[in-house]
Amino acid sequence: MTVGFFNELPRGERTLRTQLPRPPWVSPPADELPAALAAPVILVRTAHTVVALTQVLVYSVGVEFTLTGRIRMAEVPDRWPLSMFGGAAPGGPLPDDVLRFGFQLADGFKLTNLDSQVGRHDPATEPQHPVLRPVKANTDSPGRYDFRQWMWPLPPPGKLTVVCEWPSRDIPETRVKLDADLILDAAKQVVSLW
Repeated sequence: MTVGFFNELPRGERTLRTQLPRPPWVSPPADELPAALAAPVILVRTAHTVVALTQVLVYSVGVEFTLTGRIRMAEVPDRWPLSMFGGAAPGGPLPDDVLRFGFQLADGFKLTNLDSQVGRHDPATEPQHPVLRPVKANTDSPGRYDFRQWMWPLPPPGKLTVVCEWPSRDIPETRVKLDADLILDAAKQVVSLW
């Protein structure tokens, strides 16, 4: 018998637990390998800040985008310089440190990180409109911010406009048009696992 790399490790009993699949409007399907689109797409670049889509993963039912913010290290503030999902008090203006981010679909529908549906929609009930939901935030070092967002369902054919604004970083409302047809074509390349 050949001794394998893992043969000498202790083995323990493992209890398997059953987990129900999450609805597609909540998160990417766990039983698919996505198709990746070319990235990064720089949305805005100033002398001190960059906002970009650094990853676009296409699934059969939606798209996971990684929105990245970078701040020049010499200018990283002492306090948390970014709020991705924070909002204003009822009736009040949004704080300037809130990064506003969203999409306008070819049919005119708008999805943003500030939508009132984020965290308030019953995940057991299928929404009657497209949804943009946070998946994960990563801020592993000062000046580096990565936010994964899940868009459900796939966008309609035509232009997909990405919009961002970050007042505290002197970034005005900025728009970049993407071709949603590339996303729809990539959805045909998704690998279903089982």
